[in-house]
Amino acid sequence: MKKLTLLLTIVFGLAVKVWGQQDSLFVVLNERENNITQSSRNIDTLKKELSQLIREELKSKDSTIIKTVQRIDSIQKLIEQREQEIYTYNFIAALQQLKRINRLKMTLGLYESTKSFHQHLNQATNPLQYSEYNTWRVNFEQYITAEKHKNYILDILDGFLNRGGTMTGTVIANIPYMNLLSEGISLFNKAKKRNKELVRQSNRILVLNIKLSGLSQEINAVNNDKALELILANFDQLYSTVLNTNLSLIGETESSFLEDKQAEVKNREYDVIIEKKASKYIEEIRKGNPDDWKSDISQKLSLVQRVDTEFRILVLKTRNDLKEYGKIIERYQNDPDLSSHLTASKQNLDKVLKSFEDIFPSHNHIFAENIYKTL
Repeated sequence: MKKLTLLLTIVFGLAVKVWGQQDSLFVVLNERENNITQSSRNIDTLKKELSQLIREELKSKDSTIIKTVQRIDSIQKLIEQREQEIYTYNFIAALQQLKRINRLKMTLGLYESTKSFHQHLNQATNPLQYSEYNTWRVNFEQYITAEKHKNYILDILDGFLNRGGTMTGTVIANIPYMNLLSEGISLFNKAKKRNKELVRQSNRILVLNIKLSGLSQEINAVNNDKALELILANFDQLYSTVLNTNLSLIGETESSFLEDKQAEVKNREYDVIIEKKASKYIEEIRKGNPDDWKSDISQKLSLVQRVDTEFRILVLKTRNDLKEYGKIIERYQNDPDLSSHLTASKQNLDKVLKSFEDIFPSHNHIFAENIYKTL
């Protein structure tokens, strides 16, 4: 008699519902879930009948072994059927999640929206954006040009100040540069000591640069637009690889799968096609490798889980970074030298944070506990 086995393979967690949004693939999954529920009921019914047969066999002189074996075979077939239905459901759920991640990424515009904020913030930390600095800089650079051949400090400082007029917070956050600037201004003040107004202006500029240096260091300690760009590029590469790997299994392309079909009817028709292809793929790999067909599909499901987790971490980190920027801006916003330049950054930040809160409300934990169906 064929040994009855029940494979209890717990597949990795994945959000089937993504932050309250639904699409037509969700309808497909609902139908699949109903099939799985019915299969489970059928198995329970047969198990009860089997138990009854065994009790009858113990009481009866007539053997009921044939009926018992038939019930065991029926249960085994139903278990295998439910197993296939669950893996089909999970494969469709994985494809759905990949589509929704793309939609959310496009809606958020993670890089585009935060890039605008970083641009405002970089301008706020750039002394070239401050009119008083630019007025003073003319006299300072004239002095450096005339005296740099006599003093190596002024010569090195000249290299920082003449980088095509593109000096940014990244430069002024550099401690060696700030030391050079401080020494350069000290030399400048000694040379111009009779011009008391220019000396006072130089001291104010030094204080301004110290403030901007502190602001820039705090900002860079959180993150910056280049770092975010790299993180997003790495995620996009992972996403594209996993998506195309899974779509190739059912003969679909990324462009067709992610295309907005506009009309709901067309979306539904396309998702039915996806469902049929996914079902056919699971059935074929099960027939082709009946002893080990689940390991390969489980690996692919786990890769989608990785993409899902990476995206959630990315969104969570981006939102937390933006909140940290907000705290930094609040600390500097009341400074009379910086307030006017930080106002635009704060307004831009509030706009970006609102878009995050609209899609990921704070009261909804971003790592919601939704999982694949289990056997």
